[in-house]
Amino acid sequence: MATLAKAVAPFWAEAAGSRSHTEGLPALDDTQCDSERFLEWQKTHFGDGKGGAPSAQGSNGTVLVGPKTLDQVAVVSQIQLSTGGYEGLLRTAKGYTLNRVEASAVSNPWYRRWFGLGPAPLAVTNALFPQTANLSLLPPVGQGLAEALVKLDETQVHRTFKFGVLYRAEGQTTEEEMFNNDNGSPAYDEFLGLLGDRITLNGWKRFRGDLDVKTDTTGRESVFTEWRGYQIMFHVATLLPKMKNDRQQVERKRHLGNDIVIIVFQDTKQPYSSDTVVSHQNHVVVVVSPENDQFYHVEVLAKNGVTPFRPELPSTFLIPRSAASKDYLLNKLVNGERASYGAEGFESRVQRVRESLIKNLVTSFLA
Repeated sequence: MATLAKAVAPFWAEAAGSRSHTEGLPALDDTQCDSERFLEWQKTHFGDGKGGAPSAQGSNGTVLVGPKTLDQVAVVSQIQLSTGGYEGLLRTAKGYTLNRVEASAVSNPWYRRWFGLGPAPLAVTNALFPQTANLSLLPPVGQGLAEALVKLDETQVHRTFKFGVLYRAEGQTTEEEMFNNDNGSPAYDEFLGLLGDRITLNGWKRFRGDLDVKTDTTGRESVFTEWRGYQIMFHVATLLPKMKNDRQQVERKRHLGNDIVIIVFQDTKQPYSSDTVVSHQNHVVVVVSPENDQFYHVEVLAKNGVTPFRPELPSTFLIPRSAASKDYLLNKLVNGERASYGAEGFESRVQRVRESLIKNLVTSFLA
């Protein structure tokens, strides 16, 4: 089957998977993302500070923060397991790490054992996370720690997404041509209906994805959906205002050019090249083309630094042209954005923000 997507450096093309479209859609990725798993762990063992939940310094666990110098800040939550071992969550600018060790791996001097004491909290931390051995972590002081930890961890969870949608007609080869499309084909409109609901922007109360919901400056309508608790707004180029005397359609490109993931829906069998739309922000391009009345042809281009992400593509690149494919496409889009966070450029920005948030917490709870 002919390819409909061409990868030009620094992009790579996702290879076909092992499952044919005749066997049904590839399995969805139901794995909870790490940030959601870490937040759930924190709430389960330390509560959220808003009710009858465990205390962040209660019998079920301890928290260490620091150091006072704020040069390499870290926050650790740790618990003793019913099996006698220990489990902990380390937060640093570089990211979060959840680890577990056996009790035998934790140093406990004879004088503590003499008095029937278990290992010191810092000894547990150093066993769980040896990279913290040179940090002077201390027990926090003050009220509201459990709630503050949950708020910190919630900042790492993304529950809203915005994805671009660009229409490519037969014979079009440049981004200028594509951004100047006033509308698409019936197949394109059908595809938009698969992605989500057409909503009126003026007065919209939910996630707006940087669109104007008061004065119609970004159009009157858009496409929105909710999936697995995530709110998703689509930046649909043909629904964004078209500016007269602007061949480049800068306003349309401003929205799609700032999206991490975009869809190119094309009514042509000519391959879409990853260098067609020039953007530092676009890291994943999902190319979709109607194959016939029954199937869409789907291929994926991703920038170097984006790790491979599930669900895999069918071996034939074909998915049903029906509502059954909505979950598959949204799963692919969401995971594509998540896989992009570790790419060069994104990672450094994420680390700077995370470091600032951790420093604020450490400063608030150190004496």
